[in-house]
Amino acid sequence: MEKNWFKRWELIISAAMVFAVALGAILELREARFQQFEIEKEERRIRFWEEQLSLYKEASDAAATLATASTLEDAREAREKFWKLYWGKLSIVENSSVEKAMVAFGKVLEEIEALQEKGENYNLSDLQQPSLDLAHCARASLLSTWKPVEIGEIRICAFSNSR
Repeated sequence: MEKNWFKRWELIISAAMVFAVALGAILELREARFQQFEIEKEERRIRFWEEQLSLYKEASDAAATLATASTLEDAREAREKFWKLYWGKLSIVENSSVEKAMVAFGKVLEEIEALQEKGENYNLSDLQQPSLDLAHCARASLLSTWKPVEIGEIRICAFSNSR
């Protein structure tokens, strides 16, 4: 009788050990999958940020080129680039402050284009402050998107909700 009792306990303990090892393996696999998911999520976030940075730089460069040009014809490529970004892929990644800054810049640019079409005088330096506003809003957006990077003191974005 004691042998049967010992055999039963031996079987129960063996089964419990197998169960514990299997449970440990399952939990380890689950943790590895979770870690892989987190790594992939971070990689997607980095790709988004890199694309956002690239497009913000393109928009800011186009705006700065327009703001410092002598004539619209001198900045024809920058003008085309600005409107292409305005109506296209920048909208995929821009935040609301950058969107507002792009709209503000675009309104001044449209006014200048209308003056040019009428053959009237225009001053591209009117685009300088909107160009700076766009750059500052892009920088503020990047700060909020990519918190680990320390950019330092910044001028507040004129179109930010956090004013």
